[in-house]
Amino acid sequence: MKIRNGFVSNSSSSSFVIVGYHFEEDQWNEIKSKLNHEVDEDDYDDGYQILEEAGFTYQFEEGGVYAGLSLTEIEDDETRKQFFERVKNLIKDKLQTEVEPELINAVIGMGGELEW
Repeated sequence: MKIRNGFVSNSSSSSFVIVGYHFEEDQWNEIKSKLNHEVDEDDYDDGYQILEEAGFTYQFEEGGVYAGLSLTEIEDDETRKQFFERVKNLIKDKLQTEVEPELINAVIGMGGELEW
């Protein structure tokens, strides 16, 4: 099976599929505060370092952030259940919060808006 990791140059949108969670704005601010990152009500960018350092695939959008692991990161001998558990433990360890990961599939339009 071929897996394409790059963007199509003539495309007006991009998509992503992750196993992770959508953190609402208030949840994300609480996580940043818990991790001693400055909380800026108008800008999520001050928390992207948290996600980068943890190795998450992520997408900020108005009202929150999607964070998790790409399906391309599942190990050859790892089951779906084990992968979801690994994501759950990574979120718990790195973001100090407990959530149940979900399969998230979204498209980001040309204007940066998130579409389902």
